[in-house]
Amino acid sequence: MTTLISQSELTLQWEDAGELKTHQVSGTVSIGRDPKCDLVLQDDTVSTLHVEIFFNQLQNRFFIRNLRGLQNLPTVDEVLLYPDKEFSLYKGSVICLGKQILKVTDISISGVSNVDATNLKFSPKPDKEKKSSKDISNNNKLWKDATVVVTIITSIFTLGGVILSQNTEKQKIAFEDRKTHLQINAEQEKLKFQVQADKEKMMREILSKKQADAEERYYKHKAEISTSQKENTNLSSNKITLKNNCDKPIRVAANFTALNDIEQTRGWNVISPGGTITPSYFAESETIFLYAEATEDKDHKYEWKGENYREKYTIDKNFDYIADDITILLSEKKERESNKFALKKFYGVNLDFKRITIKTFTCDGGSLQLS
Repeated sequence: MTTLISQSELTLQWEDAGELKTHQVSGTVSIGRDPKCDLVLQDDTVSTLHVEIFFNQLQNRFFIRNLRGLQNLPTVDEVLLYPDKEFSLYKGSVICLGKQILKVTDISISGVSNVDATNLKFSPKPDKEKKSSKDISNNNKLWKDATVVVTIITSIFTLGGVILSQNTEKQKIAFEDRKTHLQINAEQEKLKFQVQADKEKMMREILSKKQADAEERYYKHKAEISTSQKENTNLSSNKITLKNNCDKPIRVAANFTALNDIEQTRGWNVISPGGTITPSYFAESETIFLYAEATEDKDHKYEWKGENYREKYTIDKNFDYIADDITILLSEKKERESNKFALKKFYGVNLDFKRITIKTFTCDGGSLQLS
């Protein structure tokens, strides 16, 4: 008869400004620098919302999952914890969040029969017992396939001991050949798994590096624009005023060549009915490209269409990027879908550098006009 779990507790220990601190985890605990986290850490290298520790009642174990994404990956016992993965935690486990180190000093699980949960020592691999999980990867499948092969080999060895005592030398040779063949197959399966795992790890590292480079390029661009604005005394001539004569809000995104000759795309600016905005599109060229839409309801949109156009990416929330780096920063399919990632046509609008350019949107016959 299985004993029901009545209480579970995990103790974390870490050092903060030379002071040793502890925290007892019971249930689910979020960890990060955000004051809203259950356990707030002060170290600047810890992400706002970094990880989550929780207790699984079915498996009688504590687990840790990554809440940060691909950047600033946490580690458990020197193993990287990637997004959508969970590691088991045990007494003595060491968790690294940036430069902050936390140690699991004790685990107490009452009501568990024949299991000393405080002395278990396992490598922090994703849990393979949750067969109903939708997140089981092909890598885990390959590993399980290899394990099945090894199990078959072990069974054959046991049976072989009986057969060898009764059969001829010829049968013995055939058995040894079969054993060698199965061993080779098992090694090949393990090698396939390792190659696939190494390939995926390399792709994650490459993507993480590309994302870091894209962020660095963007902030360098912003610094250059700030310098150009201070040096240029005639910036007002590069502005555009947009008016909305429709009875519904209009949202506008822009693509233009910035003052440091780098192509930049920004959105969204919302113009209320009868309203006016003067966004700071400080462009180097005489033409900027706009995408604009007015939504009547969820099934009907008024979109402005001009002459020449460029195709640029937009997402549903506010965005600001250079070149096409947003395709790197939003590289995962789930992230693209959650942000309504889409390619839109941005139409050209000529600027009058002698004065502030004024353009007016009107809604006419189901279409959005700009004059």
